[in-house]
Parts: sequence; structure tokens; C-alpha cells
Amino acid sequence: MGSINLSIVITTYKENEHIKRILTEISYLKESNISYEIILLDASDFQKEDAEKLLKNKSKFLTFISSPGLSRTKSLNKIFNLAVGELIVRLDARSSIPDDYIDKIYTLYKSSDAEVVGGSMKPIGTSKSQKVVANLMSHPLCFGGSRSRDLNHTGYVDSIYLGAFSNSFLRKNKLYFDGIHPDISEDSDLNYRINKCGGKIYQDSSIFINHYPRENLKDFFKLCFNYGVGRGIFVIKHRNFMFKRQLVPPIAFLLSIIFLILGFNISVLHTILLFSILIYIVMISIFSYKLGNVAAILKYMIGFLGAHFFWTFGFLVSPKRYLTNLNNYE
Repeated sequence: MGSINLSIVITTYKENEHIKRILTEISYLKESNISYEIILLDASDFQKEDAEKLLKNKSKFLTFISSPGLSRTKSLNKIFNLAVGELIVRLDARSSIPDDYIDKIYTLYKSSDAEVVGGSMKPIGTSKSQKVVANLMSHPLCFGGSRSRDLNHTGYVDSIYLGAFSNSFLRKNKLYFDGIHPDISEDSDLNYRINKCGGKIYQDSSIFINHYPRENLKDFFKLCFNYGVGRGIFVIKHRNFMFKRQLVPPIAFLLSIIFLILGFNISVLHTILLFSILIYIVMISIFSYKLGNVAAILKYMIGFLGAHFFWTFGFLVSPKRYLTNLNNYE
């Protein structure tokens, strides 16, 4: 390792407007005694000159890599391998940080006994549609039920959003992102293996990262599908669900199919299925009403329905994606 305390690493793909924002925020980081480098890998068409202009005087710390088409996990492995800092702080184009974020993360790392540290993730939006998506992502009925999404949780967690990693621990245990399965839930996968190697993951709710989610429901549903695929690949690979609540959507879907088919011979099963669907609709209606005004209720209802459907669909097709990844790798 070099004398650098901290490596800020970022990968981006077709997120030019968002990468401009996070680089501008990095340019405003408070001056401190912490020495750091910035490694940015772009897998599309963002230019080094633009990055340097946005970083201003902090561009002297920049290492810029252009690797068009490189997968997310391979991109992450490339920049993690290049990082020489004692601590590797991961950011992405859609993250947003306060000007004291780096100081707080490094202080947390030095004061804790954890190999991975981080703050709470807070989805935010600028437009009405993006705010709807942000609220859906934060809701326990959607993706907001885990401790790493809890803005008030301070303590050990199983996984964390982005995070800051002990470089020496990763290298000692030969821990990398999964280059075979680029669709896997890469945060959960790496953090799971860190736990298996005896590493601890700690979240401090006094530190936060804003996250700008997808701008509309259509793009959000695509993300939900990808999340489902990623979780399914994780389950196949590790034979572990990690978060038991994620069993609910696929089990509910499979039970619905079974009740629908068997109900043609056992009519009570159709009644149970119909009653369950009505309860579900009432439940998401209530949550939608609590999230927004009358005009937004329908959007939230569609959001909940779409999130559950597309996540489940992605999860169910994940075995095919898993085998395809293996075949392509071989």
C-alpha cells in the first residue's frame, strides 16, 4: 500500500448528467489532513477532460479510465485493484454526498473494528415522478425494509449501500466482485463473502448518502427486474436468501399459480386466491394513500404492483441468466 489514506472509486455507464453532479460535489469536499486519490472508470462516452474540469483543483488526484462496454463487476474489480488507499470508498454516479462525507467515513473506519463501514442510503428526487420512485424505494413494502435502508439504524449490518472497504482485508482474503455473473447483486454478494471471511460491516446513521433513483416508473420497473435477477443469482450461488422477507413475492406468486390451477377442481382455493388478492389491493391502497395526495395514489399503487411483479419475474428467470453467465464464461 502507498501512503494514501483513502481511495475514492466510481464506475459509471451512460450516466453523464449524474456523474457531473457527483464530481462537482467531490470538488467541494472540505480540505483535511486525509490524503486521497480519485479513480473514475467510465464504460460509455464520458470524457477525461470533462471530469478534470468538474473536479477543478482536485483533478490532480484523478486517475481516469475509459473502458467502453466493460461490465459493472469487472469495472469495479479494475478500479479496486488499482486503488492504493488504506480505505476504498465506493461511490456511484447517482449518489450524492455532503462536503464532510470523506472525513466522517474515514473517522468511522479508524474508530470502529469493522472492515466495511458506511452510512444510510436516502433516496431523493427532483421531479414529481422521481420523488414517487424515491418514496417507493424507501418504503418497507418495497425495498426499504432492510437495516441498511433504515435512516435511523446504527450498528452492524449484513450488507451496506456502496460502503468503504479495508483494502488490506480485501487483498488478504482475495475478495473481488463476481466477474462471472455481472447481473448479481454485487453489494450483497461481496458483503456476504466478507462476512464469511470474518469481516464486520458497520453502518452509522449519522452519515448519509443521498441516492437519485430512476426518473420514472418505467425505468424503475426495469431496475426492479434487474434487482430480481441479481437476487436470484445470489441465492443460486450461495444457497442463502440473506433477507427472508424477499421470499414473500416469489412464494406468493407460485402459490397463486397453484391455487389458480387446483381451484378448477377445488373451488375453495379460487375463493382464497380472490380474497388474498383483495387484501393485497386494499393494503397497497392504504400505503399509497399515506404516501401521497389523491392524485398520486394511482401512481403509487401501480408502483407497488409493478415493483413486486417485475422483481418476482426477474427472480424467476434468474436461473436461466445464471447458466448463461456460466456458459459465456467457459
